[in-house]
Amino acid sequence: AVLAEFGVKSVVRPMINEVTGNITVTPFPKDRTRILVFWKRGIDDFIRAELFFEIAARAPDVEFHIVGDEDPARFIDAGKENLIYYGFLPERDLDNLMDQCKGTLRPWMSEGTPNIQTKMILKGRYAAHSCRFEKVALCKTGDDYVAWIEWLKGVKVPNLEAREWWLTHLNNFD
Repeated sequence: AVLAEFGVKSVVRPMINEVTGNITVTPFPKDRTRILVFWKRGIDDFIRAELFFEIAARAPDVEFHIVGDEDPARFIDAGKENLIYYGFLPERDLDNLMDQCKGTLRPWMSEGTPNIQTKMILKGRYAAHSCRFEKVALCKTGDDYVAWIEWLKGVKVPNLEAREWWLTHLNNFD
């Protein structure tokens, strides 16, 4: 998006820093809708923190599982009962959490995609992002994200189409 503003056409290729053959599709959750979110402290405008809190408030029946770096107290106020903050997790615990989630969202102002989101897609989960990626929902506004979440609630099968596309297009630095 940033390069396009200057008239530069670019292709952003996702990457992952582990052996993709070790990432398998795990049983798809059919119960409560859980969404994984990666967080970074101190860059609220860049990660669009206020937009995320708006989205979470508009989807009170969805659990948002947040990993990364932040003061835990930030997620413990009235109206934020659906926010579960972990901080940083060991890889095995993070993998278990990913298996419990139907998808991941990233409202950041960034053309990158983190390993967490890439790995979720390779596990057959769904993703929404503020920048365009193949087989990922493009969401720009709170309404877009809430509509995607409402759609995700009804999904009962893994996202194998996105997994296959990403496996054939990843820059893989294992």
